[in-house]
Amino acid sequence: MRPTYGRAVARVRPPHPRTGFPVLAFAAAVLLSACGDSTTAPNATTAKLREAKAFEVNGVTYPAVSIQGASATLAVGGHESLKAQLATPTATWMGQYMTWTSSNSAVVSVATQSWGGSGGDVGYLTGVANGTATITATTESGTAASYAITVGNNAEVSAGNGPWHEPAGMAAQINTGSMTTAPANNGSVTQWKEGTATFSNFSPVTPIAVGSLFADAAANITAVPGEPGLRVLYPSTLAGGYSPVRFGTPIANAGTGYLYIRWKFRLSTNWTLSQALGIKVMEPRTGGQNDVVSLTASDGSKDGADMWPQFLLQGTSYADLPSAPQGYTASRSTYLSTTANVGGSARGSWHTMELYIQPETSGGHNGQFTWWVDGTMVWTSVGHAAGSGGVPSGGIAYWAGAVPSGWNYLMFDPTYGGDAATDHPPDTIYWDIDELYVSTK
Repeated sequence: MRPTYGRAVARVRPPHPRTGFPVLAFAAAVLLSACGDSTTAPNATTAKLREAKAFEVNGVTYPAVSIQGASATLAVGGHESLKAQLATPTATWMGQYMTWTSSNSAVVSVATQSWGGSGGDVGYLTGVANGTATITATTESGTAASYAITVGNNAEVSAGNGPWHEPAGMAAQINTGSMTTAPANNGSVTQWKEGTATFSNFSPVTPIAVGSLFADAAANITAVPGEPGLRVLYPSTLAGGYSPVRFGTPIANAGTGYLYIRWKFRLSTNWTLSQALGIKVMEPRTGGQNDVVSLTASDGSKDGADMWPQFLLQGTSYADLPSAPQGYTASRSTYLSTTANVGGSARGSWHTMELYIQPETSGGHNGQFTWWVDGTMVWTSVGHAAGSGGVPSGGIAYWAGAVPSGWNYLMFDPTYGGDAATDHPPDTIYWDIDELYVSTK
């Protein structure tokens, strides 16, 4: 949520004599002439040639500074781009030759981009850790504006007060931030880093035989053109029932069965299905089973108009969450909100997906599962008796009665639907992923 902009406060400078109109006009002219482009940061000598010293008119110190585009909150691993607008009594323009600083770079780091660009110097923020920091934009003559920003991965931002829903006590294990690197297509196994995660690509350079776990080349994962994110391509030559690419990353601390995953996700505007009811997205894995995060065509629509989240719990305690008979998808009425559907008109836009798993007590069937899409809870097992509200009749048991163990790997095996090899995509389609975050306890 964007805050309403408050009035910027200029830093108090040592007193200056009141400037008469001829001097003021000269100072403004110098300031206006200072707006040439530059590709490098100014130094102390050249700075004096670009901007007049601060001056005061009717109690206001110029050039006055106002920060534009500021949000009150930022996710861990999230980003924000800010500009500073400068003003004189006779002109207003986006500020050039600004210095951006953070009061606590361990919470929010800030880098200056586009030094001297005609659009103004950009302050590029990155959320590093939970906490609050003050971001300041300062002109060469010393006037400035500041604002406070809170960073939280919801260990301190509760479900009612913040955009995300990570419970307290969870420890971050994967935090990619903006994903910008695609693996080089140079071998059967390639590794690349995104933030704290090291991904391995398990797809070969050339297609392999039908009947294997994946059926196309490593080139099917690329960087999103012109913006952050990775893109998984489904070419029209892909056989139905196979994945275009397989990649994954270990979860550093497997934890004791508690799992929270958050990621940004976007379907191409032409996304559609073939003969099956959905697609895999990722597989949270344990030492003994591979569970599945998927999108399903609720009520059977296969034209891309319905793509609802679902979680397949495999192993000896097989269940779909929300619950549905094996081989079918939950009905739309099972979901709490139509926000859950990222198909139809929601295709082509980024959406934030969250899931939270709370394991059962040892030997019990009282585990919990909750989905959120774009900050809205779309399904939860909480408050429902087993066999009602989409909860499996036996209750949720992730570990099949064993002592809960942890989650040790996150695998992407994004199988495209289809009951036969000929059930391939009608055209090249894709989905994008960004800002993957995983925590355990």
